[in-house]
Amino acid sequence: MFYPLEVAKMRLQQTGMNRLGLMGELRAILVAESGRSMLLTWASTPGVVAGVLRAVVYHGLRLGLFPPIQHALIALLAGGGTGGVSLGVKILIGAVCGAVAAALTTPLDLVKTRLAVRPDAYPNSIGALVGIARDGARAATSSGATRGTSSSAGTSSTVGTPFAAAKWASALWPRGAMAATIVRAALGSGAQLASYDQAKRSLTALLSSCPGGSAMAITLATVVSAAAYVTASAPADLVKTRLMIHKPNNGSAAGATLYAGPLDCLRRSIDDEGLAVLFRGWGASFTRLLPVLLLVMPILERLRALFGVGGF
Repeated sequence: MFYPLEVAKMRLQQTGMNRLGLMGELRAILVAESGRSMLLTWASTPGVVAGVLRAVVYHGLRLGLFPPIQHALIALLAGGGTGGVSLGVKILIGAVCGAVAAALTTPLDLVKTRLAVRPDAYPNSIGALVGIARDGARAATSSGATRGTSSSAGTSSTVGTPFAAAKWASALWPRGAMAATIVRAALGSGAQLASYDQAKRSLTALLSSCPGGSAMAITLATVVSAAAYVTASAPADLVKTRLMIHKPNNGSAAGATLYAGPLDCLRRSIDDEGLAVLFRGWGASFTRLLPVLLLVMPILERLRALFGVGGF
């Protein structure tokens, strides 16, 4: 439902574009799909299939891994008692959970980003996934054959295949963009999961005498954790988006990379646009994430209690 906000955020984060602002970008998306029902408008948002699949896998992994890892650490450190772990350890656990989930879902993240800013480049999310992989393999085969020919005519036919396989993977998991994606997820998940756990425990104790205090604590902790996630991950999110958009493509003008890597992208973005650029799209990110977490976290808490595995 809130995916158009994600598309608007990524368009705001572009370099050298005529930015319309959040409401302007949303209006442009809706105008492009005018004449359709609300459901069709959402379903035809560029990259929505990749975005939804990525969200299900990414959030499912990071939210699902955090409680068992934390409880296992508590049992280990407390010798089976009921002790706890420090806020720093919670941040580390959340960061690891986010990094693992982000590494696995990088191809889907790449597809949704490319389609968000260039919706006409591929027919749909599946076509983009196949096209990006095919282009990487084709480039590797071409460069491998060239190297083979320059070395000896007999080796040209055998060089392309292994290089193509490696480039197929590197096209879907581009090194610089994947590093930024992992850092973004580690920072965001570490901040969100640790702040949620810490805030919920503090607020539950504070509101224990109030009717509905537990539900109120979960709601307030969710708001705090959403703000923590978006704020902590914002700089890396900007870098990730720009690296995924500006892909290398054999030096062609259309696809030539603008940045040498994540740090170069970060430095040049700040030099060209000031520190405020690091939080461009913050409002769109928070507006999209908060209602999702307000729905997910209470349900997750209820399900964990229902199945007897303890609170989050």
